[in-house]
Amino acid sequence: MRSFVRWVHSLAYVVRGAHAMRQGDDDGVIRHYSRAIEIRPEDLDYYYARGHAYWHKRELGMAIADFTTALELDPDDLYA
Repeated sequence: MRSFVRWVHSLAYVVRGAHAMRQGDDDGVIRHYSRAIEIRPEDLDYYYARGHAYWHKRELGMAIADFTTALELDPDDLYA
């Protein structure tokens, strides 16, 4: 049950991050997905989304770190 509550709580930040992404606000994406990661660090999609924002900002070291973490969380994931 606790995991479900954390997942729901993290979704509030994911929704804000997705909105920021649609607005082209990379800093907003990074801020909101970072908070989602703090709440639920086991969700590789959060790292992928934040990594994409870093990549878009040309902060390649940060992007690679997030993509690497996503891959480490699930090496068999098609998108990681």
